[in-house]
Amino acid sequence: MAIEGSKIRLSFDHTGSGLASRDGKPLDWFLIAGENGRFVKAQAVIDGNTIVVSSDAIAKPNAARFAWDQEAEPNLINKEGLPAGPFRTHRP
Repeated sequence: MAIEGSKIRLSFDHTGSGLASRDGKPLDWFLIAGENGRFVKAQAVIDGNTIVVSSDAIAKPNAARFAWDQEAEPNLINKEGLPAGPFRTHRP
């Protein structure tokens, strides 16, 4: 994870031949938090082999979560079709 102003860039160890959206829709199930620790829904976009997450509600982000809900059915995959597993960038 790297904080870039009002955004967080997420890097992965294993992306195969690249990242993709399983259904061609915007990436979903990403959350972002600021200094108060409250998570809000985030916009997420693929940028090369990274994901950039942000929210208009968070000016200074410090943590992100992905698929952090037992009902999550996220659409982030690698181009080989393998789904990304849930993760968080922080320790509570």
